[in-house]
Amino acid sequence: MKNNYIIKLNPKKLSSEDIARHQDFDALLQQFETEKTTQPAPKTAKIRRMRPMYFYIGAAAAAMIGLLIYFTAGVDDYAQKAEQFYASRDYVAPPIESAKAEFASYKIDANQGGVYNYRSGSRVVVPASAFVNDRGELVEGDVEIKYREFHDYVDFFLSGIPMTYDSAGVTYTLESAGMMEIYAEKDGQKVRMAPGKTIDVELHSAINAPAHLNVPPDYNIYKLDDEKRNWIYREIDNMELVREDIDLTLDKGDPMYEVKKSYTVQLDLLAVKEANELAKIEASEPKLEEPLKPKKATKSDHVFNLDFNDLSAAIDDRFLSDSEKGEAKRAERDLAGLYQEYEQMLWKISSKSSISPSQFANQFGEVDGITIKKINSRDYEFTLINGDAATKVIVNPVLTGKDYDKALATFNQKFAQYSDKIALREEVLSGKKMAIKNRIAAERQEAEAAFESQLAAMQNKGNNHQAVDHIIKRKVVNRFKATEMGIWNCDRPIPPAEQRIRASFADKDGSKFDGRMAYLVDKSRNTVSQFYTTDDTPMNYNKNSDNLLWMVTKENKIAVFRPEDFKRINKPKGSYEFELTVIDREIKSEADVREVLHF
Repeated sequence: MKNNYIIKLNPKKLSSEDIARHQDFDALLQQFETEKTTQPAPKTAKIRRMRPMYFYIGAAAAAMIGLLIYFTAGVDDYAQKAEQFYASRDYVAPPIESAKAEFASYKIDANQGGVYNYRSGSRVVVPASAFVNDRGELVEGDVEIKYREFHDYVDFFLSGIPMTYDSAGVTYTLESAGMMEIYAEKDGQKVRMAPGKTIDVELHSAINAPAHLNVPPDYNIYKLDDEKRNWIYREIDNMELVREDIDLTLDKGDPMYEVKKSYTVQLDLLAVKEANELAKIEASEPKLEEPLKPKKATKSDHVFNLDFNDLSAAIDDRFLSDSEKGEAKRAERDLAGLYQEYEQMLWKISSKSSISPSQFANQFGEVDGITIKKINSRDYEFTLINGDAATKVIVNPVLTGKDYDKALATFNQKFAQYSDKIALREEVLSGKKMAIKNRIAAERQEAEAAFESQLAAMQNKGNNHQAVDHIIKRKVVNRFKATEMGIWNCDRPIPPAEQRIRASFADKDGSKFDGRMAYLVDKSRNTVSQFYTTDDTPMNYNKNSDNLLWMVTKENKIAVFRPEDFKRINKPKGSYEFELTVIDREIKSEADVREVLHF
């Protein structure tokens, strides 16, 4: 006999309660997260509060000679003018709007996450469920990621991003190994990172380093804080030197064909070996299912309830295998528990379903039977059966009033327990994974050394194909985790250079460049310092390097003092007037800037 089970669509109207604010579990997942405030946890949640730790770049971190502006004692008038000048400007102030770098844009499904490969070779990995809106609610559906990079002093100049900071009256600069900016939008509104989520970044760039360098120098990861107007230390830069300009194309006519073939085979085998061993380590500890925050029903939702009391009678297992029947029974028991725990269980069609609420209402007001499958801690798959036809629909339970408050408290407790277990699991696995990576890295280094030795031997025999000198260019990959949207920099602090003068600035006609922003580059360093100009500016520069100084005029032109001009400065007696050449060319693009500065 045919059993009819009624699905009631859009039952009694729900109250228009405000959407509960998302609980902040940042303190559980990231001890070193720099969020300023957290919401108080519900009493049932076992949350360990950890005081945020802010690390600022200090003078002790600086260990190399560079160039910068030095605010000396006894220049109160200059310091006061400079402070007023900076206070009147945005902290990040692009000097030429028409020439600033554009963002690359790409979309990901926020529910699933995604990977973006930038044109420089950089890689950005966004995890699933990584974003929340300004109310702390998880963002679902398409999210647009905006991303751009900065690699050299022209990039830094045009970005308007300060590369300096003050400490104990001294201005330091940050020498960069690559900088990037990232943010995300949902329907034109900016979203932020969900607590506990991070974006994995592999930033490809280059460093200035001697040819004999075979280990990465000490660089750190810093995050720009617009409010504090400073850079905040986050972690050590996991930098890797990358081989450049080695053509490993296998051409049998190449005298080094066999050498290259052997080396590439070794690299491939090591990559497979590392991946397999890491996978075994990962599988040695069971993965944990992350609890999902319950959904609250709103007035605008299309919801339905299920009008049956006997779930066992409702299950139709005609289309299920034996294993699926067992899974359905477990889902049935789980669902029965929910119906007992909450006063009113409602259901909502998930955005992951291919069927719309209106289609659902028209086609499934009455069904013969239902099969229930649990997907995760919140989502279920209903198979709705009419005769011999079956349709799958992904649904979410939604709650109201006290039911929602109760479910949220349970979620908070489970999430706290989950976070503790995740931390313990990572602690157990991280040491094993690091041992594998170190061992494979050592094997890879041995293969590389043997390859270089063979290349050198071939070169000495007259086969100067891909000279050994080309191998040692210093391209790098910086690896770090971005815990929030904004500007991130891979760099190290450089103290002021030793050559100190009192500087003034004018053009060839004697017109002064006072009250403007000047930019100074030591070409041995991948950075640019910016400073305020008066007729008595305290200034330091590296007299043993090629220096370049410039300003942007009121007419949007660039006035330049080139390296050959610096060479003509002959032991200034405490002060010097820099005579800049104004380039008679309006600047409209980055290409214009590079041409003017001879980059």
